[in-house]
Amino acid sequence: MQGNDLRINGSADYQILKDWKVSGFYQFWMNATQTENFDPLESYRARELINDYSEVGEDGNLIRHIPLGAMLDQDFRSAFSHNLRLQTSYDKQWGELHQLNFLAGFESRDLQREGYRISSYGYDPSIGTSQAVDYLTRRRRLGSRLLANIPFTEDFSGGVDRFLSGFANVGYTYKNKYLLNASARKDASNLFGVATNQRGVPLRSAGLGWIISEEEFLTSRNMDFLKLRLSYGYNGNTNPNATAFTTAQYLSGAQNFLSGYPFLGIVSPPNPQLRWERIKISNLGLDFGFFGGKLRGSAEYYIKQGLDLLANQPLFPSSGFSSAVVNYASTRTNGIDLNISTRQQLGKVTWDGAFFYSMVQEKVIDLETETTPDQLINYSAQNPTTLIGRPIFGIYSYAFAGLDPNTGDPMGFLDGEPSSNYQGIFQEATPENLVFHGRARPTDFGAFRNTFSYRGFSLSFNMTYRFGYYIRRPSVNYDEFNRGAWVHADYEQRWQQPGDELITDIPSDPGRVNSLRHRFSTSNSSRVEPGDHIRFQDVRLAYQWNGKQKGPIRNLETYLYLNNLGILWKASDRVVDPDFQVAPPLTSASLGFRMSF
Repeated sequence: MQGNDLRINGSADYQILKDWKVSGFYQFWMNATQTENFDPLESYRARELINDYSEVGEDGNLIRHIPLGAMLDQDFRSAFSHNLRLQTSYDKQWGELHQLNFLAGFESRDLQREGYRISSYGYDPSIGTSQAVDYLTRRRRLGSRLLANIPFTEDFSGGVDRFLSGFANVGYTYKNKYLLNASARKDASNLFGVATNQRGVPLRSAGLGWIISEEEFLTSRNMDFLKLRLSYGYNGNTNPNATAFTTAQYLSGAQNFLSGYPFLGIVSPPNPQLRWERIKISNLGLDFGFFGGKLRGSAEYYIKQGLDLLANQPLFPSSGFSSAVVNYASTRTNGIDLNISTRQQLGKVTWDGAFFYSMVQEKVIDLETETTPDQLINYSAQNPTTLIGRPIFGIYSYAFAGLDPNTGDPMGFLDGEPSSNYQGIFQEATPENLVFHGRARPTDFGAFRNTFSYRGFSLSFNMTYRFGYYIRRPSVNYDEFNRGAWVHADYEQRWQQPGDELITDIPSDPGRVNSLRHRFSTSNSSRVEPGDHIRFQDVRLAYQWNGKQKGPIRNLETYLYLNNLGILWKASDRVVDPDFQVAPPLTSASLGFRMSF
């Protein structure tokens, strides 16, 4: 991978009066990256793909539809932007009682980007050539009964995003302990409609602060700092994939089968009702410090109301589109953020400890789209589907009734009775009779970090925790297995004979592709597990010279850093790692040094 990044910044100030000035800021940014993935003929990926698209001809000779040779994937991306900000500020203090700060201005941003990707087969790096491949004819892959095209990658992309913002902020302080702040802002983007009132969204906020530790009635020597704060306001957000206009793209190498001409594929339909996503936030916080810095931290309680949230949602088939990014829901979220840090002297050893805790509980209070059982079960972060009164991201499933004692088929419930009539189970399913396990994202999470220092040595370690959520664990995919793909380790625990249903919930091998059985098997309640766990994240051991020695080096630090050390505890033994189910992160170690002159 190669890349270039260039930033040019410029600014200018003009002092109108002693307390009043105007300023201008400009930034030009340009970035270009080139990524190449080269797989020689000896690599597993090249050999696998070449063999997959090989067949024995009628004369007994081997026909290779992908030529023998290396494979090269290339990805080129470039972008540049212009940022301009003009503002005026006023800062005035009257004695020890009053202080006023005012800031207003506007900001403009223009971002343009383009890129392309291409894959080459039979690539010879010595002369930089590749060989032609027939991408249009469907071939039978090795070990499979299905036909497929040779993977083809050649696409070009580009886009222009423009944003405008106007803002104003005023702050007032009385006696250095009573604070008042108010702000207003309007953001606009070319992603929204043609009318000015569609492109922009007005945002505002206000806040109060009280530095209690400055009050005369508090004379405790153990209190360093105590501040109470309250704020209320709106934030705005947009999605670069959302637009009020029809967007389409040409498909490289694709022609209409009737006319033979290239054609456009519509990416998103027009949406003149598209609106900015807004977040209304009420916040109550307390900042504190005690005992000469030995104990400090903050506690915060907030209520967020998400309005006109944006997400990719399925559309009715009659619309001609499968999905689009739309305003689909409003939510209410309650949360707590707590962080406490301490520094204690234990003889010659210094201990720095930090504890972080967050709690989030959100639910949907309004929904503009209809939700089907299949959408609830097959949600994703990019395509969230939900119900009113439930969290945005939830885990739903079909109720599991065990394995058939005669066949080992997974069973659900149909008319209240155990059944393996999967078509009937799917047809009778409703959002109300699905099993709702809980949230798909943690409700409680945080970290605990400790650092012990002795003279020039320091040892720190960090543990993280995530509680209050569920995951759908992977298991045997018999459809893929019976097409010749790999098989999950749960295959060893499958039902094989009558009586096994008492000791396992892994279905039997049907010996053939059965899409309805597979669909139920992967989406029933036996596949859902709690994701709660505590993780040993990292350890860092370091030694630092303090620079007292003679010579040009002022400071020198050597360190050993270990990352992704594993899970200390988890609620379910049936998952290796709740957050990384396919490929858990590898433990890594790094040794290095830093110096300053």
